[in-house]
Amino acid sequence: MGTFKAKEDYLKQLCIDHPDVAHGAVVNGITRNSFFRINSDEEMIAATLTNISYPAVGYLSLKGRLKDTDSAMIDIRHSFSNAWLFIQHVSMITVTDGFTDAIQECYDQTFAIVEDFIKMMKDDFEANGSCGAFQNFDLNKISYEMAGPVNENEYGWYLYFDDEQKATRII
Repeated sequence: MGTFKAKEDYLKQLCIDHPDVAHGAVVNGITRNSFFRINSDEEMIAATLTNISYPAVGYLSLKGRLKDTDSAMIDIRHSFSNAWLFIQHVSMITVTDGFTDAIQECYDQTFAIVEDFIKMMKDDFEANGSCGAFQNFDLNKISYEMAGPVNENEYGWYLYFDDEQKATRII
């Protein structure tokens, strides 16, 4: 299994395990589709406009660079930057208490989910020494920022974090 696929599968499992995201769970006879990955801007638009269950989590991007520890060409690592998106939808039709308040509720709800995901990863790292494909998980390398509006009516958070793994094919 490739690096990207392993990281995607880990995030997807977090989405399955989280009670609010509950990807794949059947609710009122409908299977929740609350995990998506983005390969292009068009895919982002399609994901948020059709067939998505909210709250939802998206794998936005994976960027990397090589790191030669001690410049000795012995401990070469891939240093990855990961970006995930946590969003909730605000419907202008069903909002009764004010659109601004509904947006604030989206931010609060999705931030709680961000914290839950960080905790699940922290607990996994403490128990197993890694978070699946995320081998060198460091809480100090996590950041987040508000997202929205995404495609006009989705609001939430971008979660960014770094991890490293040995570049075994290069060494």
